[in-house]
Amino acid sequence: MGVLAERAGVRAVAVTHFGGNTPDPAQVTRLTAEIDAQYKGPVTFANDLDRF
Repeated sequence: MGVLAERAGVRAVAVTHFGGNTPDPAQVTRLTAEIDAQYKGPVTFANDLDRF
């Protein structure tokens, strides 16, 4: 996801679909690190009913 975001030149990434109903902190940490390795902008993990 980080590679795609970087190539597309997006201003921010909102992760809306990830395994399970609610991500556990370890999952968020791991996914954030994976995205941050390729993309330097802000990354947000969406919760139910969030608006962007």
